Amino acid sequence: MTLSIVLQLLLGFIFLMTGFGKILGTKMQVESFEHLKFKKEFRVVTGLAQIVGVIGLIIGIWYPGLASLSGIWLGIIMIGAAAAHIRVKDPFSKAVPAVVLCIVAFFIMQMNISELTKLF
Repeated sequence: MTLSIVLQLLLGFIFLMTGFGKILGTKMQVESFEHLKFKKEFRVVTGLAQIVGVIGLIIGIWYPGLASLSGIWLGIIMIGAAAAHIRVKDPFSKAVPAVVLCIVAFFIMQMNISELTKLF
């Protein structure tokens, strides 16, 4: 469980920073979404979705089943990010961060999946 908590905090920090960057419209996030040919509104919605995942990861420290759901949630977001890079024909190196974050998110999901039934 300790490894899961460390990964939850690490992933939570990364998604918190990038999520707020999307919502606030930092230059890097705006340019990235323009490059990926997404509208401004989608950038904000993506940022909000990331923040929801972060909240789930943090609460998941005490309720591991929620960490599992958050891992799925954030992993799916990162699959979408990798697919967006493929769609605009970026080199694979541009999609690597999304792929790595996806793997970590699904790893958190897998480590806490047995606790999922305790949520319901």
